[in-house]
Amino acid sequence: MRLQGKLLLLLIPLVGGALVAIGSVAYLQLRGNAERNYLQQMDTLLDQLSQQVQSKIRTAEANLELLAANYLVEKYALVADEAERYRLLQRPLLRSFAGYQSVYPDYYEIRYLLPDGYEAARRVLGEVPNRTETEAQNPFFRNLAAVEDAVRSELGVNPDNGEVALFVGKPLRLRDPSVDPVLAKPLLRGYLVITVSLSQLEQQLLSRPLGDTGILFVADAAGEILLHGHVHHDAAAALEPDHSHVLTAADLRALRGGVERPGRAWLDLLDGPVYLQGRELSPQLYLYGALPVDTVKAATEQLGELVIAITLSTIVAVAGVLFFALRRLVLRPLQRLEAVAHQIGRGRLDIAIASSGSDEMASLGQSLAAMAESLARSNERVRFLADHDSLTGLPNRRLFQDYLGKALARARRHGETLVLLFLDIDEFKNVNDTLGHQAGDVLLEQFAERLLGVLREEDMVAHNRRVPGEMVARLGGDEFIVLLPGLAAPATAAGIAERILGRLREPFVINRQRFFVGASIGITVYPDDGDSVPDLVKHADLAMYHAKRSGKNNYQFFAPEMNAAVVRRMHMERRLRQALERQEFVLHFQPVIELRSGRILGAEALVRWQDLDTGRLVPPDEFIPLAEATGLILPLGEWVLLQACTLAKGWQDRGLPRLQVGVNASALQVERGELSQKVREVLALTGLAAEWLELELTETVIMAAAAEVQAELTRLQALGCSIALDDFGVGYSSLNYLRHFSIDKLKIDRSFVRDCAGVTSQGGIVTAIIALAHAFGHKVVGEGVETEGELAFLQAQGCDLGQGFLFSRPLPAAEFEALLEQQAVGTGLQACAVPAWPLPADAVGV
Repeated sequence: MRLQGKLLLLLIPLVGGALVAIGSVAYLQLRGNAERNYLQQMDTLLDQLSQQVQSKIRTAEANLELLAANYLVEKYALVADEAERYRLLQRPLLRSFAGYQSVYPDYYEIRYLLPDGYEAARRVLGEVPNRTETEAQNPFFRNLAAVEDAVRSELGVNPDNGEVALFVGKPLRLRDPSVDPVLAKPLLRGYLVITVSLSQLEQQLLSRPLGDTGILFVADAAGEILLHGHVHHDAAAALEPDHSHVLTAADLRALRGGVERPGRAWLDLLDGPVYLQGRELSPQLYLYGALPVDTVKAATEQLGELVIAITLSTIVAVAGVLFFALRRLVLRPLQRLEAVAHQIGRGRLDIAIASSGSDEMASLGQSLAAMAESLARSNERVRFLADHDSLTGLPNRRLFQDYLGKALARARRHGETLVLLFLDIDEFKNVNDTLGHQAGDVLLEQFAERLLGVLREEDMVAHNRRVPGEMVARLGGDEFIVLLPGLAAPATAAGIAERILGRLREPFVINRQRFFVGASIGITVYPDDGDSVPDLVKHADLAMYHAKRSGKNNYQFFAPEMNAAVVRRMHMERRLRQALERQEFVLHFQPVIELRSGRILGAEALVRWQDLDTGRLVPPDEFIPLAEATGLILPLGEWVLLQACTLAKGWQDRGLPRLQVGVNASALQVERGELSQKVREVLALTGLAAEWLELELTETVIMAAAAEVQAELTRLQALGCSIALDDFGVGYSSLNYLRHFSIDKLKIDRSFVRDCAGVTSQGGIVTAIIALAHAFGHKVVGEGVETEGELAFLQAQGCDLGQGFLFSRPLPAAEFEALLEQQAVGTGLQACAVPAWPLPADAVGV
């Protein structure tokens, strides 16, 4: 019998389902009784309140009839002379009104109104302002004027105090015996109106007759709540301060349904569904009662808890019986399978599993057997991946170092040589940035295949076949390493490197595009270059970097001088950090000249290192690359930006000609996306307007992180800064970024400006660049102008600006400031200590 059948035999006799059903029926029955009790209570309460209001209306109508028949009222209404009426009859009339109010203190206002609605007499109890001396616009007065002589009662809002009140009025139609004929029809002489307070009704609404959660309220036909009682939670805040709230259309539909028949509704004043009932107090006013459904649910919680307790105890008892019954049929077979699973978990994947039978237990045993087989295959795969690169399948760094250690031990015993080739793919980052990382992975796979192909060629590696063979491994990224043990002559490694470079000259095809990449190879030899795994790998790495600095796509053998270069680099990095702490940097400024007028329109801020230990002025070529490689370019760049803006603002404040200061931005500053924020902070700190700051970026910076650069350029230009593309022509020189990137100015590299007047090809390139830049709306700066011929050529081609030794070398801030002062008085660059071309006599200011 299958497991499903066994379980059914045990579950069928159980009464768990019946117990749950009985408990549910009992709970629903109690809830229904509670609902009926609450609804009957609310229905009775609404009837009582409605009857009280109706009784008050009937009493007020009867009193009004008696008051209207009063001799003083009739006399007051028949006297036509207003002055005589007020002088002789008003006080007695008001005393008569007061008599009624003493007996019925809730008649807080009794009035006699003229036919036009003007109040001719008014007696009030308490402080009730008389805001409406005429009732012509009062809805009650309009309704009262429409009747002949019957008494009319309405509930509404008193315009004098804004409270809901009962209005009882009667038209006074009288015949004057002294004037009117006996058979004349009585004429309308005025209206008698009693205003009855409903404060007692409001107190009853506020007395929580429906408990802490229910609510009684009065609303008019438009849905405006006029009186309300206690509101659950924060709903009362919605009714303050004037005790009014306009219900939504959905509320009104729900309320109308509640008047016709009790039922459930959703109400905005409460937190959820409510039981709603209503009574019509008058044609325009309704009394409603709303009781939250949750209140009814709370009444049944105790029984619900009891039902839950009984059900749980029954389930526990049945579970005990089930457990002992299932132990024999299910648990013991499962325990045997569990023991097998533990054996598999401890690595015994060849354990035999008994799987006789056809039920689920047998199927589970077969599944465990299949799992053990799958785990065995997975373990083999994991062991392979632990020692090999998942992309290329080559040994990884860990396996290579272990293999190299064993090869070194053998080489020491037998006095043999070992050769390491450390390879790094040139321009690999460009492939990743251009086509994406997936294309980069394809390139790595093809590179590994070519590397293995070179080593598999016959008679390629002339080594002793008695020693372990060569190994090719991927250390990570685009770095590979080759171990060549037992070479007959270490010089053979040079031939192998040549063959590798030769194979790499063939194009790589990725996504149907051809790419040409090379490799920089560093070579070390045991025992000449080291006798340990770390030393040999490190020296091969140094030799590779030396090959990369030597022009890439070549190989270099390790030499001790390379170690010395590393030491010098570390020393220079330490000194550079110290220079930042000691503030040993200064700014020099090289003027940017407008070629048409000869005026100084700007200056490029160039950083110099004033070494305090040696007194030497270190040029930027010696420390800027190191600063970029170590990340020190970030604090150095911030310092340059702050100093340049501070000096430029100071020159403006001293009345010197305003000029645009150019500051070079590094790739690291742009890639981090922090340049625009730093510029904003520096401009705010120094007070320099953004239009006088120009950020210079090279083509390499733009292409290295195109998306980040475009975002930064957009933010910088939004600040108002100018953007210049520096050293144009020596990088990618792509029309794409001239078209898509936000560039204001293009600076032609000095290598093109040099000899542009004498070399036809140079001149043609410069002419094309100027025309291209102007076509895109960019200004053009010729860098490195050193001769009059170069200047004349640039002027003839319409170049906008020039910069170079012909005009001025980079000057310290004080000397550059003096140059600005000379321009301000008309002497221009002629006063400089270095050669400069003369400015026109009128070249004053910018």
